Amino acid sequence: MLDRANGTCRETRAGVTGPLRRRSRKRCASRAAGGGRTTSDAERDPDFTLDQRGPIQPMNEFPEGEVEVEILVRSRDGLLIGRVDRVEGTPGGIRLIDYKSALHDDLPQRYERQLQLYAAMWHDTWGAWPAEARVIYPLTGAAYMVDVAASTCEGVAAEAAKLVRTMLAERRPSALARPGDVCTLCEFRPWCRPFWRTQAAEPSHAAALVRATVGFEGVVEAIDLRGENWRLMLRWRGCLVRLVLPNDRFGHLARVRQGMHLRVLDTPLRGLRQQPTASLTPRTEVFILEGAGIGEAEAR
Repeated sequence: MLDRANGTCRETRAGVTGPLRRRSRKRCASRAAGGGRTTSDAERDPDFTLDQRGPIQPMNEFPEGEVEVEILVRSRDGLLIGRVDRVEGTPGGIRLIDYKSALHDDLPQRYERQLQLYAAMWHDTWGAWPAEARVIYPLTGAAYMVDVAASTCEGVAAEAAKLVRTMLAERRPSALARPGDVCTLCEFRPWCRPFWRTQAAEPSHAAALVRATVGFEGVVEAIDLRGENWRLMLRWRGCLVRLVLPNDRFGHLARVRQGMHLRVLDTPLRGLRQQPTASLTPRTEVFILEGAGIGEAEAR
């Protein structure tokens, strides 16, 4: 069992508000109608698929200058569903736009694949391929084009559908784990046993020092509150890791005793190879394990 003090996060989404938003939803729902069903019906009915809706109405005629927002799209088999932030009619055809509140100065692959999935689902829903797609960062003003060629998007959609079917068929969630670089984005890291086994099983100490930034588990050798800071020594992979953590942020460490296991996330290890120091970051988190952790012997 892990102990965690969770914060909250609000994500802003840019888009069109007011009368246009209300009008676009109404218009989108009327286009999706077929056999008495509408887009809003589909949202309420989890078993609704495009094949139940009747003939698809092509949107090749999407007028130049037309703007619609938050349009629901689905794959034909119903396995995939999404909502496009903004759709624009351009002289060259339909443009899909997805807004991101992140402060990236590049185009992460996951954002690119998301737009390609939207393009494939747009085709399944409306019977036409978009001409282009963009990821926009309103907070920085940056915009990136995404390749929405039919063959590319169909391949991404097929891969996603295969993954969904695999997930639905597997009864053991841990069997689906594929620890790797993607773990840096996963909020389930503190509780993911496959992740911690992979971290502990790394044979190279040099590589383990690098990977420890994502997360490392150690046994408390010493802990002391000096002034406003906790000072800890953790036994990790045969060496001692020094941590200095402010009490106002990590007050739950008052429960920690010698011999307990801690999991530390998003904290790089620097300094001496056999006695590194953990460098505090704004994202650093420390979790207390009640009971035994995942040791190196279990990992092997």
